Amino acid sequence: MSSRRVQVTCYCTAYDFPHRIDGGKCTGSSWAASYVKISGQTCPSCNCFVQPGECEVANGAESIQYCEAYQDHLHRQPPERYPMSEEEYFDAIARRYFEE
Repeated sequence: MSSRRVQVTCYCTAYDFPHRIDGGKCTGSSWAASYVKISGQTCPSCNCFVQPGECEVANGAESIQYCEAYQDHLHRQPPERYPMSEEEYFDAIARRYFEE
């Protein structure tokens, strides 16, 4: 029996391919900045969210390991992939709506 490695995949420009967050050049700051902008669901209760719109992970002051959204994505493995633009987010919502 093989154990699957739980990870959060990032699509930022640190590498030319989807990659694991915090595994080299990717710090997760682009992922966090996109999450704050697109969803932000867990941000109000996160210690890294110092004031509305300001995330210490997104600005590089804190490690992605302290980000509640990152921890949530590790455990739930939702379909959203960050960073993404707002247009990509709305396209994904439309695709899911019309596929169901």
